[in-house]
Amino acid sequence: MHMLDLALYLMDYPKPVDVVGHVGQYLGTRPGVGLMGDWDAGAFSVEDTARAMVTFDNGASLFLDASFMANVDAADTMRVELRGTNGGASLFPLVIHTEEHGALFDKTPAHLALEDPYARQIQTFLEACRQEPSYRQAEQAVTLHTIIDRIYAQA
Repeated sequence: MHMLDLALYLMDYPKPVDVVGHVGQYLGTRPGVGLMGDWDAGAFSVEDTARAMVTFDNGASLFLDASFMANVDAADTMRVELRGTNGGASLFPLVIHTEEHGALFDKTPAHLALEDPYARQIQTFLEACRQEPSYRQAEQAVTLHTIIDRIYAQA
């Protein structure tokens, strides 16, 4: 659900109004080979797919389709698309979709500095530990977990 948290961050954590969701075991309980290799289908005990549509009090909506073992092209293992009234973006690879000079433009950075995402995650966590907790952070966590709880309530 890291992508859900990222999407909410980019949207400035609007309040969810309605959540329609589903989670389930679709592939993990069947024997086979997938992007994660071979597994023991009889011992598989977690959901492998989550899908949801969330509408917010500011009129925005969010579509979530997450699976760690979906039947997809190996090159399509992660895709994030953001769409807004003033522009959008696609990640993996990064393309920024915008309007300029009365036309639509797609911009792709020529070079981005490579950074170890795990090292950055640890650094961010340590920085957060050194700061005083804020009411805003707690409010953001409540928004995130409200959506997750509502998705699982419909499972």
